[in-house]
Amino acid sequence: WEQLIARTAHITLTQEHCLTEALAETFTLRAKQAGKTPIAGPLDPEHGKASAGVGILCSDELKPYPIPKPTDAYRDAFETGRCMILNFDLEKDTLPIGIIYGWTGGTKGRLAADRTNDLLDHYARADGIASRRAQNHSR
Repeated sequence: WEQLIARTAHITLTQEHCLTEALAETFTLRAKQAGKTPIAGPLDPEHGKASAGVGILCSDELKPYPIPKPTDAYRDAFETGRCMILNFDLEKDTLPIGIIYGWTGGTKGRLAADRTNDLLDHYARADGIASRRAQNHSR
């Protein structure tokens, strides 16, 4: 954690954070002390242990926010602990950043690949990714 928090990057994406609720509280406290904003998504509920989980760590001056109108399919994908989309307002534009942690990792066969493809599909169809950007350009 200390190495991650010490990075000078404005935005750092994480996969497989494996943070239990107690560990997430400790990590959040330490990150905030260092002037960083951490957001950790849920863990993979299928494994019965702390596994998967995607997240982001960014400098406090950036204000990430979730997509405004997520689809039900995206919400389901998020709850797998393997997909998250956050928006960042950058002057006149919105930068959506997605983190996807697929299932294939050495698994043979189509099932894991198909599940990962489903995540990518839900990400691509997530409503509201650039809605603020569209609002900014319509002014």
